[in-house]
Amino acid sequence: MRKNVIRQIRRNPARSMRKMAKQMKTSKESMRRLARHDIGMEAYKIQKHQLLTTQTKQKRPLRSKAMLLRFTGGLHKQIIFSDEKLFTVEQSLNKQNYRILALSKDALPQDTFRVFRTQKPMSVMVWAGAESICEDQNTAQSSPTNVHKDLEEVYKDTVHPYSTVVDWARRFGEGRVSIEDGARIGRPVSRASDKNILEVSVLLEEDTHITLVEIADAVGIPMGTAQAIVHDNVKFRKICA
Repeated sequence: MRKNVIRQIRRNPARSMRKMAKQMKTSKESMRRLARHDIGMEAYKIQKHQLLTTQTKQKRPLRSKAMLLRFTGGLHKQIIFSDEKLFTVEQSLNKQNYRILALSKDALPQDTFRVFRTQKPMSVMVWAGAESICEDQNTAQSSPTNVHKDLEEVYKDTVHPYSTVVDWARRFGEGRVSIEDGARIGRPVSRASDKNILEVSVLLEEDTHITLVEIADAVGIPMGTAQAIVHDNVKFRKICA
């Protein structure tokens, strides 16, 4: 019996324990005990994963770097992340639990005994939006102790250890300006001049749905500079639909 079970599992690993037990004329508990204790196998659930093709794997690093550049300086705190869900307002029905006591079926009123359905039920659209609640911290003027206290007030028992905060302050204590805005090989140089700011303002007044890529191409500046002008100089905020 053990060899027969191993042969069937190798042929089809997704075979049902109940069907094998019925085929071999044994109980399903004995079949599960045989597969788990004697053979040493466990039943695992099939998982869902994102399909990663060759093109997707090539695009992911490029898009990740573009996203990091886009959110440099905490610009993600100016974006509203929203979603919407459609809910129907028809009465739900569970025939097993929803019962009515009566002397006979004919004695029940029709409206009480039935739950009606329509082809196009009434529905309610619920919209929800969220934005970041984090506040900027000037680590150049705050000590690791103060930063750790601020984190404790927000994250309570799940806060990072004090040693981690000290190491983070040692590495990034000079601030984002000196770390991220410095000139590096392969990084575009900022060209946020008064002329560029004026050109970006005109483009936004003409079309508020214009993308950063289109702004950068029209003005002739890097996309990171275009985003900095939109958020820092023109004071525009992006709202995701």
